[in-house]
Amino acid sequence: MAVWTIAGETGKAWNTTAQTLAYRKASGATVSFRSLASDDLTLRIESDDITTYTAPELGQRIDLYRSGTRFFSGNVTNIKTTGNQSLTIVVSGAWWWLERINYVSTQTDGAGGTGTRITGVFGTAPSGTNLKTAIETAINTAVTLGAPIANIAGGSTVATYFDIPRVTLNQSTCAEVLTELIRLVPDTMAYFDYSTATPTLHITRRGVATTRTLTVGSDPIESFDVNPIYEMKVDQVVLPYVERDTLGRTKFETQQSGTAATGRIQVITMSGPELDTFLPNDLFDVATVKSYTTLESFVIDSDRQFENAKTRGLVNQIQVEGGFDYYIDTSFASPRKQYYFPVPVYTDNNGNPVVYTSQKFLMSDNLPQWAIEENGLIPVTVTGKWGYKWFDQTGDIPLWTKDLAVNFEFQAYSFPSAVNHFVLYTNKYAAVGYLATTDYHWTGTVRSGSGATTIVLATTASSIDDFYTGLTVSWKTSGGATFTDTIVDYVGSTRAATLTSTWSSAQRPATGQIYQLQGHPLYREADYSFLAPPVGLAANLLAAQNFTPYEGSIAIVEQDAGGTRYRGCKVDLAGSLTALASMGALVASETIDIATGTTTIDLGTPPRLDYRTLVDRIRKTPQDNIVFL
Repeated sequence: MAVWTIAGETGKAWNTTAQTLAYRKASGATVSFRSLASDDLTLRIESDDITTYTAPELGQRIDLYRSGTRFFSGNVTNIKTTGNQSLTIVVSGAWWWLERINYVSTQTDGAGGTGTRITGVFGTAPSGTNLKTAIETAINTAVTLGAPIANIAGGSTVATYFDIPRVTLNQSTCAEVLTELIRLVPDTMAYFDYSTATPTLHITRRGVATTRTLTVGSDPIESFDVNPIYEMKVDQVVLPYVERDTLGRTKFETQQSGTAATGRIQVITMSGPELDTFLPNDLFDVATVKSYTTLESFVIDSDRQFENAKTRGLVNQIQVEGGFDYYIDTSFASPRKQYYFPVPVYTDNNGNPVVYTSQKFLMSDNLPQWAIEENGLIPVTVTGKWGYKWFDQTGDIPLWTKDLAVNFEFQAYSFPSAVNHFVLYTNKYAAVGYLATTDYHWTGTVRSGSGATTIVLATTASSIDDFYTGLTVSWKTSGGATFTDTIVDYVGSTRAATLTSTWSSAQRPATGQIYQLQGHPLYREADYSFLAPPVGLAANLLAAQNFTPYEGSIAIVEQDAGGTRYRGCKVDLAGSLTALASMGALVASETIDIATGTTTIDLGTPPRLDYRTLVDRIRKTPQDNIVFL
C-alpha cells in the first residue's frame, strides 16, 4: 500500500523533512489535477488547540510524495481557520501562477523603438503560424516571466497541431493566453507532471492520448454518471473571410470542410464586417499607361508635329540630331525611296543620358509619383528631329509640305540617276515618357483555343481574373491587316480574354500571331489586406471536433489510489451501454481523496473550454481582421 508524505521548504515552518499526514494532523487530504485550471492539494487539519499547531507559511512550497515519488508540488495559497480546532490548507500548483502573471512581450512602435506591452502576437500576417509553435512560445515566455514550470527545452511538451491565422491576445495572463490558443482545438487536454525536478506542462490531444478502460463489474467502480453531448459534434466547419480583387474591392470568400448538418455547423469568421474593425471598399489607386515596343512609335505618338505628317503616310522616320546616318528602305519602289534614320537621344528628368537596353517605353499624362516609384519607372525625355527624305523625278516640292510647321530643305543632284533629292525636317521635338524596368506583359503570341470572341493570351500573361478587363488589344492577321478590340472579361486560369465584337475567321488572330495590349493599369500597392485562413484549416478544425464528446463523472475506490493516472488520458467505460465502451471521453480533472482511496474522474471539456456555442468558441481581436502591409 502506498505511503503518503509531505515535505516543506528549507527555512520555513514546514521544512524539507518528509512527514506523514498523521504527523501533520491531517484528517483528510484531497489532491485535484485539472486541465487548464489550478491543481490543488487541500489538507483538513484537526487539532485540539490550533494556537499551538505549527501551520505552514503562506507562499511556502509544499511537496506531496507517494511512496517516495513526488506526486504534487505547489505553494500555500490559503489557510482557512474554522473555530479554534480546524484549519483548511490549500496548496496550489503551477497553473495558479500562470493565472496571475501578465503575459507581456516586446513590441515595435511606429518610430522603430521597442517596448514591453501586455500583448501576445502569435504568427505573422498573412502567413499565420503553426499552433504547436504558438503554444510552445507561450510556455517559454511564461517561464521567462517567472512561472515555476519547465520550458520546452526543459521537458514540457506540446502535441502536433496545424497552421492557424495570426492570433493577437491583449491584456491577458499567461493562463488566458494558453487557454485561448488551446480553445481552437477542443480535443486538447493539459496536465502537469510533478515528478520532475521542475514541473513539466504537457499539452496532448485526444487522438494520441493514452486510453484508460474501466469495466463495470470487475473494476472497483463506486458510481458513474456519463452522458453524450450530441449537439457539440461538429459535422462542418465554415471559415468566412474577405479578400480584395484587382481593383481593391472587398470580396466575400469561404473555406469549408465537411457536410452540413442542421445545428452542427461551426462558423468562425477569419476576417470581415462581423469583427470589430472592418474597412469598407477601398479601391486601389490606378494609373493607366500606354506601352510601346519600339521607340519610333513612342516618339510619333507623343509629339504633335507628327499628326499632319501621319496623314501623308510619313511615319516611323526619325533621326538623331547631327548627321544623316541613314540607309535605304527597300520596301518603297522607285522612283520614290524613303530612308530610315537612327534613334534619337533620350535623357532623364535631370538631363543625364539614359542607357537604353530592353526596357519598354510608356506614356501617360500626369502619372502620379506612387506609380513611378512602385513600378520602377524611369522618367525620360526623348529629343531629336524627325526627318523624311525621298527622290522624285519631277523635281517639284509637294504642295502639302506647306501644311507642316517644319523647316524644309531642298537639294537637287543626280543620285542614283537624274532625280531631285528632297529632305524634310521637323522642328526639334521633346517627347516625355517613361522607361519600364519591370517586365510587364505587354505583348505575346496568340495560343490555340482563340475564337470569334476570344483571344487566349500567352502563358506569361497574368493569372489574376479581370486583370486585363477594359484594356485595348490589337493584332495583325496573316494578311497584314490590323484589328483592335476591347477586353470585356478575363479569366486568369485559362488566360482567355473575351472581346467586345465577333470576328470572322479572316479577321481573328491565328495561333502564333502577335497581339499588343494597350491602356495597361498600374495599381497602387495596398496599405492593408484581410486575413485569410491557412490552407486546410477548416479540415483540421473539423477533425478536432468530429466526434461526440461525453461529460459526467466516474468514481472508483481503491486501497492504493493514485497508482493509475487519468489526467491527460481518455476514458472508455465497458460493461454498460455499447457506445460508452469506445466513447474516448476527455478527462477534465482527476481528484484523489487520499483518506478514503476514492478517485473521481470528471469527463468532458475543461471548464475553461466549456461547451459554448460553436460560433463563439474562439475569441478573435480586431487586430486579426486586417493585415497592414
